[in-house]
Amino acid sequence: MKVVRLAILVRKDSASPSGLDSVERLLRHMSLPDPRETQSSAIRKTCRRLLLATVGMAGAWRRSFTWMQAGRCPVRYRRRYREILDMSRKLPPLIAVRAFEAAGRHVSFTKAATELSVTHGAVSRQVAQLERWLGTPLFRRSASQLLLTEAGRDYLAVATAVLDRLAVASRGLVDQAAPTALTINAPPTFTMRWLIARISAFQRKRPDVEIRLTTSIAPVNFQEHRYDIAIRGAHEPIQGCVSFPFMTEVIVPLCHCDLLEGGRLRGPEDLAGHTLIHYVTEPYSWEQWLAQAGIPDVKPVGELKFEHMYLALQAAAEGLGLVLAPLSLAIDDIIAGRLCAPLGPCAAQFRKYFACASHMSPVIESSYEWLSREGHDTEQSMAAWAASVGWPLGVP
Repeated sequence: MKVVRLAILVRKDSASPSGLDSVERLLRHMSLPDPRETQSSAIRKTCRRLLLATVGMAGAWRRSFTWMQAGRCPVRYRRRYREILDMSRKLPPLIAVRAFEAAGRHVSFTKAATELSVTHGAVSRQVAQLERWLGTPLFRRSASQLLLTEAGRDYLAVATAVLDRLAVASRGLVDQAAPTALTINAPPTFTMRWLIARISAFQRKRPDVEIRLTTSIAPVNFQEHRYDIAIRGAHEPIQGCVSFPFMTEVIVPLCHCDLLEGGRLRGPEDLAGHTLIHYVTEPYSWEQWLAQAGIPDVKPVGELKFEHMYLALQAAAEGLGLVLAPLSLAIDDIIAGRLCAPLGPCAAQFRKYFACASHMSPVIESSYEWLSREGHDTEQSMAAWAASVGWPLGVP
């Protein structure tokens, strides 16, 4: 009766007949002999430790089974031990859990499908699979409405917390991996005329980080695109991500200095004698600028249209006309005398450049500090130049 006495010492309420029946069923399942019927001290110890697990001391049981994991027992006992561990960690299909978590968070299969880049039917099937696995409904479905059941709400809270912790832990390991790569996505002209020239400053601070550049003007979407930071010009912070402004964008008319010869460009009305350069991605059109300047009826001599801003800026640098472009992207050329801003801050439009990320990490924090420092230096250069030519350039 050593087994019974051990059970009573460990937990008094486990000495009930049902508790002993559970012990006997467990021993039979594992094909282990009753400890009262064997002379092997190793097997007796094994059975007693299994008894500890059965009466509610799983932690003590796992610690005491290190000898099994070390291989100091017959193979068949190790196999049975592994089976019990597997049964104690029986997990649902993780893809189905992820689909349910997204659907429960949005209370919509359609929105969950968009987030996960799958079809509505795929989300519905995964949720149904999870409900079958759990044996309980997680949603109440109707033709026009989707509602979480009480069990669904409870399970959603746990699933969200677990997936968030898994995402944070995974991202931490990725960030610690060497070498570290930082992918930055920015508009093409911004990348060519501002960003590339300043990468060396970041590399001096973080030589362990490999910079990768991609270009785009599409809306920021961390689900569909693989980049760590996205840079965009906007009036307000980018929604759905961690974003901060690091530089002011001042959009003004720019041209080659030769167009000023002979007093041909003294004021906004003189634009009627010049060619206006457009580009498809322009954030501020000439029509808007002319209306803001109070001369909406002025008609230029001609117009040139390009796909990208950098092509339009190159055309302006060649003396082909005037272009509306951010002063921050042309300040180096202006200081060098290759371009000029003949009409000053007249009808200028102000925006911000925002750096956006889906999460924060030490590398991303370093890049934010770098962009903020470089953006501040650029604003200082613009302010100093504007003061030297008498511009009332008030950067918000």
